[in-house]
Amino acid sequence: MPKVAKYFYSSLIYDRQDFRKIGYSGGLFKVMSNDGLNCTVVKPEKATGIRNISKFYPELSAALSGTQPVILDLADEPEVDLAFVQVVEAARLFARTHGKTLSLSQPASGSLLDVLGRAGFIENASHEDALFWLHKGSAQ
Repeated sequence: MPKVAKYFYSSLIYDRQDFRKIGYSGGLFKVMSNDGLNCTVVKPEKATGIRNISKFYPELSAALSGTQPVILDLADEPEVDLAFVQVVEAARLFARTHGKTLSLSQPASGSLLDVLGRAGFIENASHEDALFWLHKGSAQ
């Protein structure tokens, strides 16, 4: 069982290996893995899009302002739209230019995969994009 660091808005414990949900009440939180590495996990609302992106953005920004790697938890396959993808893409750019780590807990699926396909992210994916969004190329 992972050791739990400080919580922000929730009470969740994850198995760091596969991010299997054990218990959750929502938001931004930190966990410590079995190997002692800290990470900050951000879990989007069940429906995260243009109507509530103003809540998701500050959570992601706060997570990226820290020193730990940031993981977007997509285990519940949230319903998302292009606003979500735009915020995540901006966060990726910020992370890359500031030496931070941002990753997805699992490959894009469900509505996220549909949005990525409609927006041209899948067809024209660079190696880096495919690695981030689809976990294709090597382990994330």
